[in-house]
Amino acid sequence: MTLSRYIKRSTLALAAAIGLLMGCDGNDYDGVTVTFYSSLAGQMNEPEINKSVEPVLVTLKTSRILWEDSQVNVRIEGNGAGYGYSYATQPAMLEPGIITLTIPAGESTASFTFQPINDGVFEPFDYDYTFHIDQTNGLIESVGQANYSMKVIDSTEPFVAFDFENCPTNFSQFTEEIVEGGGVMAATSWKCYTLNNANKDDASTGAIMANAYGRGNGTSNSYLVFPAIDGERYSTVYLSMIVKSLHSGAGNVRVVYSTNYKGTDNPEAEGVIWMEMADLNGMLPGGGSIKWTPVEGLIRGIDGGKLYIAIQYKGGQSASASDWLFDDVQLKGN
Repeated sequence: MTLSRYIKRSTLALAAAIGLLMGCDGNDYDGVTVTFYSSLAGQMNEPEINKSVEPVLVTLKTSRILWEDSQVNVRIEGNGAGYGYSYATQPAMLEPGIITLTIPAGESTASFTFQPINDGVFEPFDYDYTFHIDQTNGLIESVGQANYSMKVIDSTEPFVAFDFENCPTNFSQFTEEIVEGGGVMAATSWKCYTLNNANKDDASTGAIMANAYGRGNGTSNSYLVFPAIDGERYSTVYLSMIVKSLHSGAGNVRVVYSTNYKGTDNPEAEGVIWMEMADLNGMLPGGGSIKWTPVEGLIRGIDGGKLYIAIQYKGGQSASASDWLFDDVQLKGN
């Protein structure tokens, strides 16, 4: 064999070996997948104002070690994502809500940190974020687990909190006002209710209930009025609670508020204006829902005076009445 022929054959063999190892056209690296790893969810507490919490590390992993740098864009979505100052990331975002990560050649993972910040904005509910793998380039051609969920627990302390474990004591701070006339009977619609594990999803033992039991042929229309809220102290108020109904039938509930009700007597007296908490009422379950449903809503723009919140139960009749349970009532404000 001549030297030139030997060199030629050796060169071809070497090229074949390299092609086998790397793939002559790169096909061995087609289909590289990226995924969140090894956890898909996290939970943190929002820090108090002027304090901080340790950031959490979120990791992405590819299905194999990469032989060239590749990038992943992670988009942040959720009810806190739009504020811009409620969290920080490292690396920092190059545009709002987008983190760009590079997985270097010779590596298979990349990470970023997420740190909630108390931005001073009064949004007194939990933030629910989703980190979503939005775009990839380089060798990465597909996505496995595309979403990572992060809940940031609100740090705002309630100024009113009732779990009705000691229902008579808690309940005494509320006032039931009954609207009479037009054939409506003056019978109470609200009472304490003893729970057990068969009708509540935890070990709580008390709630408050609206019903039309013992009303005869009358139709209920009563307001359960919360303790007065000082409008000089709070310009925004947040209400949250859990609600369910054990039986369907006539009668519905809605949550309303007034800034000109005097706190006692006929809530539908001439001139009294009640406004709906529309967002909260839209979350209320239907009659006979059985399952506890969390509801929440904000009242904004309170301008001095007193604010009264009430739950109105209307239309129930004893023959075929719906009933409604309320528990874990919280009020927050600033």
